[in-house]
Amino acid sequence: MVAAILAQCKVLSRDVVVGAVTAVIVVRLLGQWVAARRARRAFPPGPPGMPLIGNVLDMPNVKEWLVYDGWAKKHGDIVGVQMAGLSIVILNKVDDVKALFTARAGNYSNRMSTAMIRMSGWEAALGMTNVGDYFRAQRRLMSKFLGSQVIKKTIAVQEEVTRETIANLIHKPGDVQTQLKWMTAKLLLRLTYGYDAADTQDPMFHWIDVALESLLLTMRPDWVVNLFPFLQYLPSWLPGMGFKKVAADSRYQSECSHDEPFNENQIAVGTAQPSFALDVLSNLDTDADELLIKEILNNMYVAGADTLIGTTSWFILAMSLFSDVQRHAQTEIDALTDGTRLPSMDDRPSLPYLDALFKEVLRWNAVTNLGVPHISLEEDVYKGFRFPKGTVFMPNIWSIFHDSKKYPDPFNFKPERFLHPASGETAEGVEVNEDPHHIAFGFGLRYGRYLADSVVWTLMARILATCDISSAEYTNGAAITNDNIDSTSGFVSCPLPFTCKIVPRSDLAETLLIEGRL
Repeated sequence: MVAAILAQCKVLSRDVVVGAVTAVIVVRLLGQWVAARRARRAFPPGPPGMPLIGNVLDMPNVKEWLVYDGWAKKHGDIVGVQMAGLSIVILNKVDDVKALFTARAGNYSNRMSTAMIRMSGWEAALGMTNVGDYFRAQRRLMSKFLGSQVIKKTIAVQEEVTRETIANLIHKPGDVQTQLKWMTAKLLLRLTYGYDAADTQDPMFHWIDVALESLLLTMRPDWVVNLFPFLQYLPSWLPGMGFKKVAADSRYQSECSHDEPFNENQIAVGTAQPSFALDVLSNLDTDADELLIKEILNNMYVAGADTLIGTTSWFILAMSLFSDVQRHAQTEIDALTDGTRLPSMDDRPSLPYLDALFKEVLRWNAVTNLGVPHISLEEDVYKGFRFPKGTVFMPNIWSIFHDSKKYPDPFNFKPERFLHPASGETAEGVEVNEDPHHIAFGFGLRYGRYLADSVVWTLMARILATCDISSAEYTNGAAITNDNIDSTSGFVSCPLPFTCKIVPRSDLAETLLIEGRL
């Protein structure tokens, strides 16, 4: 009898909690709806939404950039949506992004650190930190240890790892991205921590790879706790609380990615290999914040991994599809090297078509089709629109790169668009074919750009000098053409897994890869 009474009490208690939570949500939604209706009068136009919840049901979770581009064509270049009281503005033109993020940077420097991100332990990750002392310390160290002059000292390691990667692509046919993930892991773990990963089965590679997937998962904007942060304090057994387990798992992965590669004792006794970790710890006071150091080192890896994997994947796929572009770049390289040596970074100024090819890869299919969201610190007015304090701003990089006024014939792969006089200012004063580096690597200070730029260029130059790339197929055997290219969704966009034929251009080319002759 007592047990039955207790069981009934437990059920009643659960019903009371669920009822109370429902009431709180309804009251909160009503308040947000009233506030949103008042603010909407001067807010940018967008899809109409529904009472109380606004545009919650309109927000896409697959290839979001295409949906936002469609909204822009219907409602205008600046699109406004409301999600249960949260104001979101989608910027589809580069001029508007620059006007707010650059010209008014003081009001748009904060980042969107959501409840899910904080629960998952990623709130101090690069791109999530808001302006403050920690933010400034983070940026100061990143600037010091990821500047262009520092990256030049890593060229030898970059050349060694990219040469090994090309050899693997030739002799270990299979999913291209598996080898590119190995390249990224080996290079970044070595440069960041002085750790030499043997292969994709290396435990250190596992920790970092899983952590990166965890970060990207928690960055999704559609977690219910982001709309109703108070839900994080409710019991896990309530319906709809599945996000709490995801957050707990992600926090564990975050901690592992910070702690596992970090071996301060090894560095202290002088046995560590040259690395960013060694440089950071050797140049900081002994009482420096260890958490900050670990966060900086982790950022060096995480901030670069997705860019390297995505950009090199899109490059190899593009070369398999556009053989005329591949031949043009190979001819330019051969004229410089006579096919007797591998190209190096010193050759870059003499290879303008290759540089234009690099830019077109960044534009054609951007790795980040949606930029990192920014948040306004104060209310602002722009082009007659009023943005409430705390508005979230999302740059639609896909729309920017496919704007026919800025990039004529945007859906065709045309490296020559970045060769003068095609690139520059028109007679009407419109800048066309702007260098996509300034957009693809994000708006702002773009730490990590120099390393990503150097690694991708080195791989591109060396694989074109030594190999022919053709016959791209999805892993299900379907041939890939320019008309059926497909990509992943989410914050980072890569081609769907694919294979292709990569063969040495000659016996001498294969010898160069083995010997690494410069």
